[in-house]
Amino acid sequence: MVGCLLLAARLASADLEFVVKGIEDPLRANVLAYIDTVQIGRSVRASRRDLEKVLAGAVDEARVALRPYGYYQPDVSGRYIVNRDRDPVLELTIRPGPPMIIAELDLRVDGAGAGSRELREWREDWPLTVGKRLDQVVWQRQKQLGIEIAEAAGFLNARYSVHVLELDLEENTAVARLVMDTGTRFLMGDIDYGPHALRPHVVRNIPRFEKGDPYSARLMDTFRLDLWQTGYFTDVDVIEVLRRDLDPPVVDLELLLKTTTKNQYLGALGFGTDTGIRLQGNWKRQPMSSRGDSLDIGIGWQEVYEEFALRGAYRVPRFDRAREYWTADLTIKFENQDLEFKRRDEDEGFIKIANGNVDERHFRFGPLRIINSKAGDRQIFVTPFVQYLNSDRRFAPVDPRPTVIGGSGSEAFDRLLRGIDNALSAGVDLDIVSIRGKGFDTRGHRERAWIFTSNTALGSEFDFSQAYLSTRRSYIAGDRWKFLLRAEVGYTDAI
Repeated sequence: MVGCLLLAARLASADLEFVVKGIEDPLRANVLAYIDTVQIGRSVRASRRDLEKVLAGAVDEARVALRPYGYYQPDVSGRYIVNRDRDPVLELTIRPGPPMIIAELDLRVDGAGAGSRELREWREDWPLTVGKRLDQVVWQRQKQLGIEIAEAAGFLNARYSVHVLELDLEENTAVARLVMDTGTRFLMGDIDYGPHALRPHVVRNIPRFEKGDPYSARLMDTFRLDLWQTGYFTDVDVIEVLRRDLDPPVVDLELLLKTTTKNQYLGALGFGTDTGIRLQGNWKRQPMSSRGDSLDIGIGWQEVYEEFALRGAYRVPRFDRAREYWTADLTIKFENQDLEFKRRDEDEGFIKIANGNVDERHFRFGPLRIINSKAGDRQIFVTPFVQYLNSDRRFAPVDPRPTVIGGSGSEAFDRLLRGIDNALSAGVDLDIVSIRGKGFDTRGHRERAWIFTSNTALGSEFDFSQAYLSTRRSYIAGDRWKFLLRAEVGYTDAI
């Protein structure tokens, strides 16, 4: 009795601390979360009866806290002790006892989404299989995950027609029944672009989907990202309006867009062993007008070869065709080069015979067409083009009487030192992009290919053909591994 009175006296001026022994997290953390912190005011004396109530309440709450983890027959005992600071401590010692084991599992998916790959994988990865300990925390988490997966795939009316846990407390076994009804998949509906500063055909080029295409959360994420990446808008808000009353149900979109002409400036300063000092600058203005056109101008210089380049790119959406643009690119480059050659293929080094300037002017024009896959996760950029290349070379021989070709004054040598070449060619550029995910989880592939030919029949001064193909691929393996693969091949034929 004296011990209880002394403890009650300490409780009058201190908060009660709880200590749980015999179990580890997450069970221990859940027990501590269930037990209420007991505070005894300074003017209140805790009687022995009060202490027994606190202790009994803590024991009961600890039993309840263990049930979500499948332990329904724990052995819980408690006592009061005093810590080193002479403060009161309620100590619980817990033996969780035998766990509740899943004896039977009925996990099914009904409805239009029963064949969905994502939901099939969800079922295959279900962790609470027969013979495993019942964990209601995992049970609830997996139930919520199933609904999220179904909704992300477009089944926005998904629900559980059956969700039951039957417990046999004598046998410590459980029967789990979970049946999802996905309902009908939602389709993409109308888009209300609201007021904006662009012409209607410009914004109609942006979506990767058509009205009536299947809805998916990934498609909507891509749409929001595409709106930002156009560079047309300074503020983007996409509101999804669910039309559950329609058959089939649809998702209408209401867009709140703010358009402001933006100037983007980029600059870079670098150094490389093969280039020396490098300077780069870039200016981009988009949109330039309500037509949605954009202008991108870049300038660069590098120390080695005294190379100077100026490039410009212009793009404007076509009025009469969705997801098509007129594109024009201009590049002007000036470069100082050495003219070198080998006497024989087996020679180790080159012989420098001349030095001079090479000026190039390159212009390319063509229509860009964007082809979207039905799922919206892949885009194909196709650009048929014509291009014109003008090259002006002016070399001065290092030796005024070179003998390696036949001497200055020979027709072959003079044509090599000075000349203007013009080439008109036609070809097609293909770019396939299929990328999904964010950050480290980004995966997918990108293929780039082009082929073009220049022929005297087209007005060129020589025949020239080139083909190129490259691929970049990203794969995820587990939680920590990512593989990046790259390959390219090309062929050039010149006469």
